[in-house]
Amino acid sequence: MSLHHPSQSFQIFQIFGATAYLHKTIYCAGLLRAAVVAASSSLNTNHEASKKPLKLFYLKPVQTGYPTDFNMRLVENIVQKFKGQLNTTTLFTSQNRPSNDEEALLTTKKFLSECHRNLEGGEGKLFIETTGGVNTPFLTGTLQCDFYRPLRLPAILICDGKDGGVSTTISAFESLSLRGYDVVLILMFKHPEFSTHTFLKNYFPKHFRDKRIFIAALPHPPLYTQSREGDLTPLVQYFEETHSDFINILQHLDNWHHMRFKYFREMEQLTRDKFWWSFTQNQRLPQITVVDSTHRDLITTFEGDQNISKEDRTGETVKDNTINGKNQEKMLEIFDGSAGMGHGPLKLALEASYAASRYGHAMLPGFTHEPALQLAENLLKTVGKDWASRVFYSENGGAALEVAIMMALKSAAKRYNQNDKKLELKVLGIKRMYHRDTIDTMDVWNPNHYNKHLTGCNVKGFWFEPPTFLLKNGCYQLSIPDNYGIREKNKFIMLASIFNKKRTFDSIIGKAYQRHIDDTLKSLIDQGHEFGALLIEPVIMGAGGMKFVDPLFQKILIDKVRSGLDFPIPVVFDEVFTGFWRLGFQSGAELLDRKPDVAAYAKSFIGGLLPMGMALTTNSIFEDSCISEQTDTSLHKSSYIANPISCWVANISINEYAQMNQLVQLGGSFTWDLAKKQWQNVHSHEGPIGAIESISHLPNVKGVVTLGTLLAITLEDPTSKSETLEYFSHHSLWSPKFNHILINSLDYANSQKIVEILLSSTSSEDPNFGVFVRSLGNLVYVIASHHSKRQYLREIEKRLVKCLQRDF
Repeated sequence: MSLHHPSQSFQIFQIFGATAYLHKTIYCAGLLRAAVVAASSSLNTNHEASKKPLKLFYLKPVQTGYPTDFNMRLVENIVQKFKGQLNTTTLFTSQNRPSNDEEALLTTKKFLSECHRNLEGGEGKLFIETTGGVNTPFLTGTLQCDFYRPLRLPAILICDGKDGGVSTTISAFESLSLRGYDVVLILMFKHPEFSTHTFLKNYFPKHFRDKRIFIAALPHPPLYTQSREGDLTPLVQYFEETHSDFINILQHLDNWHHMRFKYFREMEQLTRDKFWWSFTQNQRLPQITVVDSTHRDLITTFEGDQNISKEDRTGETVKDNTINGKNQEKMLEIFDGSAGMGHGPLKLALEASYAASRYGHAMLPGFTHEPALQLAENLLKTVGKDWASRVFYSENGGAALEVAIMMALKSAAKRYNQNDKKLELKVLGIKRMYHRDTIDTMDVWNPNHYNKHLTGCNVKGFWFEPPTFLLKNGCYQLSIPDNYGIREKNKFIMLASIFNKKRTFDSIIGKAYQRHIDDTLKSLIDQGHEFGALLIEPVIMGAGGMKFVDPLFQKILIDKVRSGLDFPIPVVFDEVFTGFWRLGFQSGAELLDRKPDVAAYAKSFIGGLLPMGMALTTNSIFEDSCISEQTDTSLHKSSYIANPISCWVANISINEYAQMNQLVQLGGSFTWDLAKKQWQNVHSHEGPIGAIESISHLPNVKGVVTLGTLLAITLEDPTSKSETLEYFSHHSLWSPKFNHILINSLDYANSQKIVEILLSSTSSEDPNFGVFVRSLGNLVYVIASHHSKRQYLREIEKRLVKCLQRDF
């Protein structure tokens, strides 16, 4: 449970100033004083009064003025005048500085969590007063609006009602909004000689209608200084006169807070009634995760009270949201191990805003613009270096791969079709591969559970059963299909040995691969099959089950289709999963030491921020596919391709990768070096050690795959005798039917059960985050992002070991 977030019973608001010296402490004192009066007189009518007294908290994280406790004492004295109980705290001063952002943020989280625990089942309000303006540097040098962003607390913006207030207010608001804050309230003191208040009350509803921002102007308070702190009579009188104003403001904050949680409660059922999810058994989904926000590796989610009935969930209020003194509705922070791209990168968000304002959208066919041109140049000098010369933009990975297949088949057809005969070209591939879900891409899968029920799908191809690696009992074991004619066991101690160039075609394994491929191709050609492309995912088959295919086999297969047929056929790499450092290298092609003729990319190159894909190819393929007739539109795509916003963000993301990699080459960035080999010590020259090695020894684990940011664990499955069924194994089911067999077994683990345990797991070091991993059949996998924190990864490894050892 993430106690540093607001909950149904605990309101937290963070007060920012558009600039410095705007008397933020006066506003805090007025709001806290109003809360005391409202609680004592039962004016808070939004929900039933708590059985326990309302607890109030005031936090001044950084106190830079003199004396160091001035703000706290002022607020305490005002509240105590009205017999209110208040906890006031300062965490840091200019003499007591945190060493870095991480230390400061952890200290802040601990204080918020302590406040939450002190409620003891009752209700509370906390107001956090920041220092200076929105963009004032924190003690560590980070801008305040950036430092506090991981918390993403509801914000109150204090602005200047005098001349210049319009400019500073709008600038401050945009700084917060662009970073994902919810600005709930804008406050200022009245200055009749200026029209700031009137202008802003008209401006915000016009330009930010959906945000429903409440704007209020209060009478200016009496002047007070630190030397006059002992005489609070003028301020006490001021708060008496503005009592109704502060009560109205407090009522707005209460309404906003409760409406927020009301919508959280409604979202799950509303979603069930309206969504049709892809890649999901919609009728069997036990729980829907309600996402509030994301930041870097973490997702902030809402978990409702399972004791509240469906009718209560959609009602206006929750009559009783505590059980045995504990609030049952909570916010959770979850490490997202499902995508490996991270979330909320500030630099990309700001750059996307710039591109949106500059371009919006621009048609590409027959046009060009700077983002698209620069991205093409970036791609050709990174993943396309030394082989590609053309870039074809598309909407996403699936559409890009569809184009890549069209390119390859069109080029092959031109070479085949010397006599204008009708061709039915097929595709060579690898079994259990998954290449997205357009009709054309599903046609080139081997027949499986995904495409066999699809109307209009016409599978066309042949698919090799691949030899694969798994880390088991501390070494990499090579599993070769029986029909390859190799019986002896093959083991490798180090991962580097698998990619060693000394593993040649002339080795025993290499010769066996050559024989099998040669015999298979000859048999297929003798049967009259004609092939137009080889389609593979380099090294790792992603959604096909995270299979680690022997790179030697893929190298030989590529070389054979380029030399062992009547003429070379195009080689297509699906790099949607493997591209842009996902496996610790710039591309899967780099790992294979083989260049494709066509390759499709998506996801990582754009930082996960926007959907986009593209196909890269050679001049030869381009010339074979050039359209000469207006009716020949086989490569027609949406007019939305190469959207300038996506292109601009992709350029920034690729440049960031390049800069980080350059730092490694200069010996200057351990963090990025770690990102290329995320999981504990799997690249050690002595072989794998630590948590991953321990997992590989467990009896209920069939094997482990670790490469770059990927960690995949294949579980032993008592329900499946065939490796072809692993992806669709019943071992992923979590139902009473399988509980006795799978969950309570000493020898087997259940993948979906592991997902559920990790999602709700905590640690003594940081109890505030769970872990979201994904399951595919009897496979559990987690993908780190390129900037995942080391402590998160080590903690996940520990939890995985405990979970697999039944130690939770």
